Amino acid sequence: MASSVLKRNYIGSDAYMVNQSSIVLGLATPDVKTFTAFDSSIDDKFLDDFKTLIQQAFGVVSDSVAIIPQKNATADVKKAMEKGKDLYENIIYFVTKKAFPGNKLIAKEFGVGKMAIASRSQLKFTLFLETLFQKATIYKTELLAAGCNASYISDLEVAANTLSQANVKQEILKRGRPVLTSDRITLLNKCHAKLSILNAAGQIVYRNVEDKKAQFVFSPAKKTQKVTSYQAPIAPNATEKVFDLPYNSERTLSLRASNATLEFGLSVDGASVIGNTISVAPNNLVIKKSSELSQSGNYLLCINKDTAEGIYDVEADR
Repeated sequence: MASSVLKRNYIGSDAYMVNQSSIVLGLATPDVKTFTAFDSSIDDKFLDDFKTLIQQAFGVVSDSVAIIPQKNATADVKKAMEKGKDLYENIIYFVTKKAFPGNKLIAKEFGVGKMAIASRSQLKFTLFLETLFQKATIYKTELLAAGCNASYISDLEVAANTLSQANVKQEILKRGRPVLTSDRITLLNKCHAKLSILNAAGQIVYRNVEDKKAQFVFSPAKKTQKVTSYQAPIAPNATEKVFDLPYNSERTLSLRASNATLEFGLSVDGASVIGNTISVAPNNLVIKKSSELSQSGNYLLCINKDTAEGIYDVEADR
């Protein structure tokens, strides 16, 4: 059976794209009138629609995380939020007491007095930490000169990502993992499209304000090749070719299974696996480098030894 292939319109991980969308939304919201004056379509409704897409995309990214016990997931969220609050207090001390005492405008940029409201929502608090990291990065020189530990700044980004992932895991257990469809990638592409519009507009709106202009960019931390997704059902006791790509030992493979336990392996002839076979239980994710499966093989095979029809969902960078 042929694979259904739908490509992302961006490079880098889904999580990075969604997190970056949250950051840019937070940056654009206070200046929405400036954006509307330049492009009348970028108004409050545009930002509300973007926010809705981001929230939906967070749910999509959650599909990439293996199921964990509910109790552990809730504890992870609580721990991540406590860490974020501690970092916020550290940064605000250096902002208000050391680097910029009495400067109400900069204090406002750092969200002084807003943490209590932001922490009522896990998603809002994630966005709050991401924005705080962006501001701390802009004023990093002044903060470090005032005695701030550099790790307080870098740990803000780590805390935001940790909270995001912990929240994702919790939501999976609340809602259950949905059936895999191409709608997942379509939604991510829609989110990225709005991100691209805001970034492009930001480059023009802030053409003479370098600090702000630099924030409206999409630059994955690692320069990765475009990711391709392969999704298709696989019958019981069947073997399917997922893809045929030139062998690359550094290629990252994200292997997911639904409805049945599936096995994956590389093949030279497209018929039999050579090297290691990776077993993936239903609703789980396993990430491997090609070199961990075999030292050769253009074909990736999916094998269903179960009595039920399965669904494979594979992501591979080129």
